[in-house]
Amino acid sequence: MENNTESPQSQPEEKIVEVQTDRVPTLVCGKCGCEIDVADLDPFVQVECPDCSNIQTVPAKLGPFLLLNLIGTGGMGGVYYAKDESLGRFVAIKVMLKSIGENKQFVESFKREAQAVARLNHPSIVQIYSFGQEKGQPYIVMELVSGQRFDKMVESKKALDQAFVMKIGLDIAEGLKAADEAGLLHGDIKPENILLDDKLRAKLVDFGIASFANQGQSEGIWGTPYYIAPEKVRRQKIDCRSDIYSLGATLYHALAGHPPFEGKTPIDVVKARLQRPAPELRAVRPDVDPVVEKIIARMLEGDQGRRYPNYNSLIGDMRKAVQQLGAPSAVSGFSSDITRKTGRVFPSKKRSTSSVPGAPTTELPPPQPTRLVVHKKSGATLAPPRSTDAMADVKKKAAATSPAAKEQQARKKRVAKTIFWLFFLAALIGGGIALARYFQNKSKTELGQKQEAWALRTAQAKADEVYKKVLTTTSNVVAQANGAQAFVDQATNAVFLVLGEPLDLPEPEAVEPAPEKPAVRSATTRRSASGPWGFLRA
Repeated sequence: MENNTESPQSQPEEKIVEVQTDRVPTLVCGKCGCEIDVADLDPFVQVECPDCSNIQTVPAKLGPFLLLNLIGTGGMGGVYYAKDESLGRFVAIKVMLKSIGENKQFVESFKREAQAVARLNHPSIVQIYSFGQEKGQPYIVMELVSGQRFDKMVESKKALDQAFVMKIGLDIAEGLKAADEAGLLHGDIKPENILLDDKLRAKLVDFGIASFANQGQSEGIWGTPYYIAPEKVRRQKIDCRSDIYSLGATLYHALAGHPPFEGKTPIDVVKARLQRPAPELRAVRPDVDPVVEKIIARMLEGDQGRRYPNYNSLIGDMRKAVQQLGAPSAVSGFSSDITRKTGRVFPSKKRSTSSVPGAPTTELPPPQPTRLVVHKKSGATLAPPRSTDAMADVKKKAAATSPAAKEQQARKKRVAKTIFWLFFLAALIGGGIALARYFQNKSKTELGQKQEAWALRTAQAKADEVYKKVLTTTSNVVAQANGAQAFVDQATNAVFLVLGEPLDLPEPEAVEPAPEKPAVRSATTRRSASGPWGFLRA
């Protein structure tokens, strides 16, 4: 995980840094539970359990953290696979050297950077949990990514699937966009700083390490020569386009099987970058899609003005390419002994691999010789027993492995299995009863609904029949009333012609109207005002 630094003037010698930790007095075997005395052993060496011969790594303590294994070391400190005992979760913790902790200005600046990255909380950026200091050594607690390592895939020199590589590039570009909006630059994008979770989602680590490592340095080039942007080599102003260049060089390496620029020394690599453009990707991989080649070529433009101006345009093109290429093929089992040519040391050297898959990685020191501490069960021992409690534990373990104990354990398993099937059968019967009641209630509900619908249709038919009878009777009454009125008019006219005066008719007696009854209207009586009763209102 540690940032790689290169200086064209000189090559620093590789050295193993030491982080100050506390030893643990005992180690419990993870296989048989035996307690092993490791008080006199150095951290991170290997011991053999005296009971089951299981080999484990001796942990170390650093404040509230139990450092289970050393993932790697670098110029600024070490990275460890650890357990946060206060919260009970596994993490990756980067511990810096005490000399760095003595620089108060650096520690405060890096703390602010860590806080800014922690606030991002983006799925493509490894989450930072906390920042602290122990024994004068600053440390950062980070998310532990359980998955594959992109650098191991790249260094296998196998042709990686184009859709898979572009999906990795899209994930990292989205994370860099979020960081850029928060005013942060990464400064050292390379395959070693890209991890994959169990769903093959890419995550970026080591945010801001490179920029802080460069503080106070007047000479040299900071970064990895294979992926560093030209403007950074020239010590010009850098921005998001510098990270875009480094991401483009990383994707080029993944697709072509080698970086865009190579050389025997860092100076040769840097000169090649400044003297000529990157070779065409199609020349080294003829099956590459033209869209992919165009995107990476623009990312690797030596002139900043000709690159993607921001992450929005880059992400837009990458998304189109990913959609066009379709779903990536399965990616698994990438491992190889092929030597990397990236890193600080030229020529390259092999690195030991971590026992924690997908954990944040760095340049590892040469493999340490395996140190086995064997406690013989009989005869002379290398270390005397600490107390009689150890012998009691051995007797308990022996009793636990006797035939009677095994029979008792088998009987317990049979009882547990029987109880399980009884519970399962009871649940199955209960579920069947509940299902039968459900369908029974459903049938009753449907029958009731059908009966109500039939009664409603019958009532509507009767209402329609009554309505027709009332309409016929009313029409007859109106016709008779109209005939009577015509007869009265004729009589009135005859009297006027004979007598010369109008006929006096008696005033009709006032009849109180009968109280109105609310009308019961069915679905068929809902008619407009111009219906059969309209002439009565007129």
